[in-house]
Amino acid sequence: MKSSLFVRFSILLVLLLSILLNSSFSLAADPQTDTLEVTDLQVGFDGLFKVGRWVPVYVELKTEEPLEVQLSVITLSPDGNPTEVPSQVYSLKTPGTYQLFSEFKSGLLDSPLKIRLRDAETQSILKEFSYAPQSRQNRFMGIGLKQSVELWATIGAIGGLEPVSSDSLPELDQNLDQYVTLIEDQASLPESAYGYDTLDTLVVDADFSSGTQKNKAIREWVANGGHLVLCVGEDGDAYQQSEYASWVPVKILGTSNVRDLSSLELFAAVRSRIRGVATASRIEISTGEILATGLDGPLLVRVPYG
Repeated sequence: MKSSLFVRFSILLVLLLSILLNSSFSLAADPQTDTLEVTDLQVGFDGLFKVGRWVPVYVELKTEEPLEVQLSVITLSPDGNPTEVPSQVYSLKTPGTYQLFSEFKSGLLDSPLKIRLRDAETQSILKEFSYAPQSRQNRFMGIGLKQSVELWATIGAIGGLEPVSSDSLPELDQNLDQYVTLIEDQASLPESAYGYDTLDTLVVDADFSSGTQKNKAIREWVANGGHLVLCVGEDGDAYQQSEYASWVPVKILGTSNVRDLSSLELFAAVRSRIRGVATASRIEISTGEILATGLDGPLLVRVPYG
């Protein structure tokens, strides 16, 4: 039988570990923060990400005075230890609205998260926001999914792909095989390739205005194995003027009206006919695979990049 002294020592040790863990997740904020307001905060894609992959963090803030800040995320490593990953230093030289980006990697499912804004010079905490899986008071959502699931993000609503509603995230069924999120504002898109690591597929429909830095990040992500789906259709002119056209190895030759979509129906394995007349881009590839074709040429292709 264990002695009462050993039992007391064990309890003391457990309490001490609990205090250390909690203290690493909650430090007092700097009182100077009245001039700083966080207007938007997003983790992953609509609050979803994969455990063990790099995850993007996006913060939009307003400041009334010049600041140099760092964004950091505290999460749990695979062995349960808190880890803090800092971003680059952001110089907010004038009052105004700014967008900050960072990435982190979570090691455990149901890990709590903390997002911190620090003064870059003093490292004092200017703002701090928490997420806990069981809490109803979360300022943001950060649900870690198993690596075996498929996580897709779409720019623009895509028929047949039903995105997860942000309102339904607290009751999300985490036993599904696939999740789709909708990116409503491209300002929140990651600016580095690591920010897309948590995605399996990014689908872009019609709106190709990602911006130079974000497009470069997407390009690097695709070159490293990411899957990009571009839905052009009748928006060939917008696509041709976008930065995607400078590196995606598919030529757009114009548009055509397509009445026979049987090849596309076969590829999509739909049971009912796709009726009506569709406007499709006339495309040409020098390498890759034609997945569906019409009378005027390919309708759907898959090409390698990188």
